[in-house]
Amino acid sequence: GVGARNGILIKGGEPLEITQKVKTVVFDKTGTITEGHPRVIKVYATLPQTVLSFKSVCAIAGSVESNSEHPIGSSIVNFTKDLLGNTQWSAVSQFVVSAGSGVSGIVTNLSTVLSTSLVSNLSNMALIDGTELNQGNLKLENHHVELSPLID
Repeated sequence: GVGARNGILIKGGEPLEITQKVKTVVFDKTGTITEGHPRVIKVYATLPQTVLSFKSVCAIAGSVESNSEHPIGSSIVNFTKDLLGNTQWSAVSQFVVSAGSGVSGIVTNLSTVLSTSLVSNLSNMALIDGTELNQGNLKLENHHVELSPLID
């Protein structure tokens, strides 16, 4: 039909009929329609010396973000729950929200920063995805870990 010729795929008549009730369509800066529920698609971290597994890194991130009310924090919590099947979070002290930048706190004696600013500096970071980390361990230096989830 006309929609398909214009690059719009419509499955059945019902979705098309529902569009008459739509008042606003929001596109993100890339011109794509956003689902409205952010989700973690990759995790980046800077890790140089004490050993931490991928699941440990995610558990720390989930613990810190469980204190946040931000939708991105919720997506990190949901990602961690799905990964670990766990809703028991470690205690977080000195939790701080840095508006527009991320959150930080201390979890099991690790100073932890979850930051949006790290994404722009990926060349200085080790990419963590479940596959890479399951093959070995990463290291922390001075008990400090910086995490930056890539959100879609």
